[in-house]
Amino acid sequence: MDSLTQIAIGMATASFVADRELKNKAILYGAIIGTLPDLDVLFGALFYDPISALQLHRGFSHSLVFYILLAPLLGWCIQQLNPGKISLWTAIKMVFLTLLTHTLIDMFTSWGTQIFWPLPARVAIKSIFVIDVFYTLPWLFCLFKLYRSSGERRTYWLRTGFKITSCYLLVTLLVKLYILQVVDAQLEKQQVAVEEIMVKPTFSNVVLWNINVKTKNGYGIGAFSLLDTKPLKLQFYNQDQEVWNKYKGEAKIQQLMDLSEGWFLIEQNTAGTFFNDLRFGLLTDTQFAFSYIIKDTDTGVQILEAPKKPQDGKALLYKLMKRLIGN
Repeated sequence: MDSLTQIAIGMATASFVADRELKNKAILYGAIIGTLPDLDVLFGALFYDPISALQLHRGFSHSLVFYILLAPLLGWCIQQLNPGKISLWTAIKMVFLTLLTHTLIDMFTSWGTQIFWPLPARVAIKSIFVIDVFYTLPWLFCLFKLYRSSGERRTYWLRTGFKITSCYLLVTLLVKLYILQVVDAQLEKQQVAVEEIMVKPTFSNVVLWNINVKTKNGYGIGAFSLLDTKPLKLQFYNQDQEVWNKYKGEAKIQQLMDLSEGWFLIEQNTAGTFFNDLRFGLLTDTQFAFSYIIKDTDTGVQILEAPKKPQDGKALLYKLMKRLIGN
């Protein structure tokens, strides 16, 4: 999830564990601890190439192994900073659960996390977008009320926040199951031979969903809204086998394949050769949101992220808003 949401969840979790001992200090510690796993982005930017940095993100820093190692150290530091106010066990529990909730909410997004690192698989439920105001705003409201409250009212607002946001996550799962059923039925009716279906929500809502379909010959990409009155329409793409055969043995291409979880398209056009990660759909009518330029150099294959224009993002949001209501 985005940083603001992770800070809010961190504040709430730390307060839930240690509000009686630390009061508003727990809110501060939660805000700090809740952001620690995402420092892997900074670490990757400093020490890795862009592709390896993407692989690193939400890996070890989002794993149970990391949290088990880090929680006792940070817990001891917090106890030392607050002598006589909090036990070592409570401090460790506060740190561990604050870190864990960071990963748990990330698991609901499309990117997922390697919570069971060193196992390579990422757990990605894909039921909530990485930015979702309907999830974040209730937390911000309840935390504001918590800060201004005292006694049992503080516990009330914490529990209210957890109840509202947990119910929202449950709704996203139910909607996703419904979308899967509807899409599967429509594809069967359209006689599309499907090998795999992936559905995930679009920006900050659970009404409009991106639909990815894998077939024997290629991929279909489309969108489906709960407000749609017309059948699902997919745009199909086929793998360029000649270009694919040329690059499939390259180490950097293999990294991108692993990142895309098998949802990729290598194509060549007048603008060059591109590796497209299909999981996040199209940015424009011709460019995918995650697209990489493949260049042949004297030292081997070079991978560059395809440039994006700010106006493309604005146009995409406008297009999504129109599509949201079934247009």
